[in-house]
Parts: sequence; C-alpha cells; structure tokens
Amino acid sequence: MPAAALLLLLLLPVGPARAGDGAPLGQRVWLESCATCHGTEGAGDGPSARHLSARPPDLRTGRLASRSTPWDQAPTDEDLARTIRRGVAGSPMPGFQGHLSPAAIDALTGHLRGLVERWATPPPAPALPEPPAELSTRAAEGQALFAAACAACHGPLGRGDGPAAAFLVDGEGAAIRPRDLRRETLRGGERPEDLFRAVSFGLEGRAMPPFGYLSEAERWALVAYVQTLRPARAPWAVGVDPRPHRELR
Repeated sequence: MPAAALLLLLLLPVGPARAGDGAPLGQRVWLESCATCHGTEGAGDGPSARHLSARPPDLRTGRLASRSTPWDQAPTDEDLARTIRRGVAGSPMPGFQGHLSPAAIDALTGHLRGLVERWATPPPAPALPEPPAELSTRAAEGQALFAAACAACHGPLGRGDGPAAAFLVDGEGAAIRPRDLRRETLRGGERPEDLFRAVSFGLEGRAMPPFGYLSEAERWALVAYVQTLRPARAPWAVGVDPRPHRELR
C-alpha cells in the first residue's frame, strides 16, 4: 500500500472515537482526527498507534518538544497550534494545515488544555525577537559556540555522533540519538526563528536542553552556524501541506 494511502487510512475515524453533533468543536475534532493515534484521553494508545513507526507520546505527561516557554510552565496556545499545523518532522505526527480550518485548530488547542492537566492555564505569549538582518555574518562566531556547547552531543560536524550521544535518553527513558544536522529534518522547524526557539528553550522530552544562559546574540550566532549545516529544503516541517486551508470544520 502506498505510504500516502496508509497515512490517510490511519487518520480516518476508527470505531467508537466519535462525538455527537452537540459536542464541543474541539472534542469532535480530537475524536475524529487525533484519537485514532493518540487515544481518547491522549495516552498514545489509539487503535492505529500500533501501526506507526513510533508510538505516539503520552500527552498526559505534559511534555511538548517545540515550545517557547520554560519546561516548568505550560506551552502557549501558539506552541500547541503550531505543532498541530506543522506536525513533527521525523515522527509519524502529520501536519493538519490545509486539512483543518483555523477555527478547528483553535478549538483543538482548547480541548488539549482540558485534556492535559499541566497545560490547563495558558501563559502569556512571549515576545520572541526577530532574526537579525545580518544573521549570516555571525556564522563564524556560532561555529566556536557550537564546538563548546553542542558538539558533545551533535558531534564536531553536526552529524549526531558526539561522545555523549550514546548516553542520551528521551522523556520516557528510552535511548535517543541527536539529530544529524546535515541530513535529517528538525522537529521544531527549519526557519531561523524555529532554530532560535529550539536553542533558547530546548526540546522537552528529546534530550535537547535549553541554552537560555547564552546571550541573545550568542543564540542567534548558533542559529547562523547551524543554518550553514542544513540541506536546502522547504522552510516548514515535513508533513505540512502549505496550501490554503479548506474549511473542514
């Protein structure tokens, strides 16, 4: 069966995961589009989960890799919505941009707040800085910072083969390896602001720590250097349909 057909099959509503017409929109979208993999309560035990290359995470832990808040705080609404829109590159989680309307995604974000205790109270959205106009000129400074702060895991050339790589575990305690920055897609996205967010706040549950102790200028320099390692690809995470959305909900 072609991969696209298999993915569509996995996303189809399965069995009892349905809600009546009078149910809130977020609940209906969750049960019709998400519960087949994530399970009705977000435990990662949906009927399609066993067919995936990696089990869906237990959302009840409250861990979210791509975020713009410290790990001891809830993610912002935009953090949740961005993950829904784009999906998670390098994982079975597809993007729903182009498949769910903005209203449906907003409603789904609200449903997740009620489903995951740690996410119940949304924090104010932080004001993240814009990429500097001269970002590319900072790559040499970023290379030195990468050698000092990142190479232990990602390796001196960014291939995910640093001396500490063999000892890393994810949020569930399973062995995990760093991304090969030269070849693999990045879970948080490819744009400079995505890289800055990942450097600043880390990737919760993915063994990527936050580097907020570095100055803003130093974090942008790291972004500039990592961009020199990246292959040419579209500036969104794999799985996203960049076409205009269709009003499905």
